[in-house]
Amino acid sequence: GGTDNHMLILDLRDRPLSGKAYAERLSRAGIIANFNMVPGDRRHPALTSGIRLGTPAVTSMGMRETEMVQIAAFIDSVCRQPDDQEVHASVRRDAADFCTAFDVPGIPDR
Repeated sequence: GGTDNHMLILDLRDRPLSGKAYAERLSRAGIIANFNMVPGDRRHPALTSGIRLGTPAVTSMGMRETEMVQIAAFIDSVCRQPDDQEVHASVRRDAADFCTAFDVPGIPDR
């Protein structure tokens, strides 16, 4: 286990939509991701087949491995149901509630 940096690329080539489309849907659900090329990507660079995720924002709040499992579940829900706006709204609410248990550095009493 372990990583060399705080970012990862999620390969979505086996999914029906582009990385850009998934990044947009995740954004609607309150999760920020960038669309990104993956090795051997056949999609146009403006669409891509992957998304890039980073952990600095959540680790600076005190989240660790256990919380990453929950964040992955939020991401998975949106990616498995990319056109279900009710799922996206639910994930947005659940993720916001989840984050209230953690402090945001530099923002007192949010």
